[in-house]
Amino acid sequence: MPRSDLFYKLANAALFLGVVSAVAGLAAGAIAFGIGPIFGAHIISDRGKSMMWKAGLVAIVVGSATSIIAFLLTEI
Repeated sequence: MPRSDLFYKLANAALFLGVVSAVAGLAAGAIAFGIGPIFGAHIISDRGKSMMWKAGLVAIVVGSATSIIAFLLTEI
């Protein structure tokens, strides 16, 4: 495959952006989950908990997809 290093760099960039966004979502969810009960807004706490689950799943999906693409590009 010509210029496979370009595709490898793009896959690594997608991995980095995906992990950064997942960590930001995880932090935002943790803040909402922690602050919700303090102000008596339990719905915010529930949404923060679901946001943390979603951010964890996004990190797994993005990390595995870009790792598979990077593996395929190095093996071909």
